[in-house]
Amino acid sequence: MRKILYYNTFSTIGGGEISLLSLIKGLKEQFEIIVACPPGDFPEVLNNVGIKVITVKTDMLKPIRMRWHNRYWGLNLFTCLYDVFLFMKNLFRLNKVIKST
Repeated sequence: MRKILYYNTFSTIGGGEISLLSLIKGLKEQFEIIVACPPGDFPEVLNNVGIKVITVKTDMLKPIRMRWHNRYWGLNLFTCLYDVFLFMKNLFRLNKVIKST
């Protein structure tokens, strides 16, 4: 059976998690579903449905902010660099999860 790994950065249940849960319920008969996410309410719901959960620590990415400075809109360079750093950190964590499954 082929595997599908979903990587979710939230541990709470919101609109995206509800959509993911309904998608998983539709696919779990055809695929082995694995969800990597931080510990919390969402992994508990997945365990109750019978989905394999791997708990991982995630760092939240912030939306790129536009700031008013000297009469023009400009990207805050430090915010962008920090977001790139967090993205790379999460990417390496996800790579470890993929290698372990």
